[in-house]
Amino acid sequence: MFGKRTSSGKGRGDEPVYRSYKQCPDCLARMPLNATRCPECNQRVGEIQADGKALKPTDWKSYIVTAILFALFYFFVRWAFFT
Repeated sequence: MFGKRTSSGKGRGDEPVYRSYKQCPDCLARMPLNATRCPECNQRVGEIQADGKALKPTDWKSYIVTAILFALFYFFVRWAFFT
């Protein structure tokens, strides 16, 4: 059987549901299970969840840039107001 087995998420126990596609979490377009980018909106997508939608991959670059900017802001405030 083609597709990926996931749970239904409807509270009916552990009966598996075979899916032959996954949905983009942003635009809800259908795509093959092995797709890494959405064909409609070109966003990166991950593995399939139980509800059939693809996981959004973590954008680590944004988290790192945000942490660096918060640190710079903290040191600027210390330098500007407490020295």
